Amino acid sequence: MAILEALVPPRKREQPLQVVAVADINPEAPGIIYAYRFNLFVTVDFTDLLNLPEIDIIVDATGRPEVIQQLCEQAPKGLTVLKVDWPECIEPLLKSAVPNLINYMDNLERRGVFRTYAAMLELRAKVAAHYDPEEITTMSDAFVLLLSILKKLSDPQMVDFMNRLLDLPMSIKFEEAKPLGPIGMLTAMGSKEGRQGLGVAMELTRALGKLGAKH
Repeated sequence: MAILEALVPPRKREQPLQVVAVADINPEAPGIIYAYRFNLFVTVDFTDLLNLPEIDIIVDATGRPEVIQQLCEQAPKGLTVLKVDWPECIEPLLKSAVPNLINYMDNLERRGVFRTYAAMLELRAKVAAHYDPEEITTMSDAFVLLLSILKKLSDPQMVDFMNRLLDLPMSIKFEEAKPLGPIGMLTAMGSKEGRQGLGVAMELTRALGKLGAKH
């Protein structure tokens, strides 16, 4: 069934492998029923497959030695017979896949992914308890806007600016601040920091002016 479900119907016309026939001694086998759905050639005698001109490969998944032997002995030239021993094929896969899956899940657990997901589900439950679907739909527009703002805040230049802006209050010595008159302001502008501060203030003033002009 796994082979049939993977290749029937073909996902693309140029797909190199296509199943064209199915054989099973049980006419009600899942593979036979599945093949009927897609109008494939169906038979209860596997030797019938040897006479189909459009077949290049026969895959034997019966696990019966006499079947593979008969197919190999009677297969015409150019026809390939493949034996698929499911226990032998699946066991090595499980031996490698299961430990990898366990390690992957353990890594997610250590990173708190499952706890975060559980918290998100709890959050969704609280939102659903306080707001009806129409209100949630309305709020979704604001949520999208919030995401766009967060995207802008993630810009490296914006992150650097915000860090410096947040550090600014810590660098101000309020206890040393003294009243200034016009002459004191002119004296303060004589320092490099004062002139730089005035330049920053002017840029902010221009930006605020542009913001007001849009309304």
